Amino acid sequence: MKSRESKKIVENINNALRLSKMTKNELAKLSGLPMSTIGRILSGERNFTVDKMVPIARALNVGIDEFFQGVQTRDMEKEPLGST
Repeated sequence: MKSRESKKIVENINNALRLSKMTKNELAKLSGLPMSTIGRILSGERNFTVDKMVPIARALNVGIDEFFQGVQTRDMEKEPLGST
């Protein structure tokens, strides 16, 4: 089962596609990714990685940060550099 975060990212990618008025086929051509990969990402069937998200963002002419709008992240305490 996909996490809420993953679902939100897929939703944001789909929203960007709708706003661009671009077809999935056009997105595939402009991103250089296979249509099958685009289809699986947009349907939430495939896990996506940054190496797939960057060409999609470029093709849609948006910043990759737009895909993460509304995604909740967990705060993690970080130790200062050099402490062990």
